[in-house]
Amino acid sequence: MTDSLWNKAAAPGGHLAPLNKLFRNSESLNWNFPVPSNDWVNLKIPVNRGSVTITDMSGTIVLEQEINSTEAKVFVGDFSPGVYFMRLRVEEDVVFKKLIVK
Repeated sequence: MTDSLWNKAAAPGGHLAPLNKLFRNSESLNWNFPVPSNDWVNLKIPVNRGSVTITDMSGTIVLEQEINSTEAKVFVGDFSPGVYFMRLRVEEDVVFKKLIVK
């Protein structure tokens, strides 16, 4: 795990903490997608309820999706090429990840 912002999450109080310190079962949190992505983003989370929000560089929300399973797929094939930010909320934890779409 690197120390980049994209591998950290917002902890209570607004501080950033490594993912493995926030998620009780962090080995089951998995972002599985090619870089750059062109169709699907696969997510695996430790519980069966969460949400994912993707915004463009200007902060405009381009996708909001509820997750009702420990595994989910998010389709990004209709997105314009560019850099996006993905926010994954699981229970009270929030994780951010940079997403590049080609």
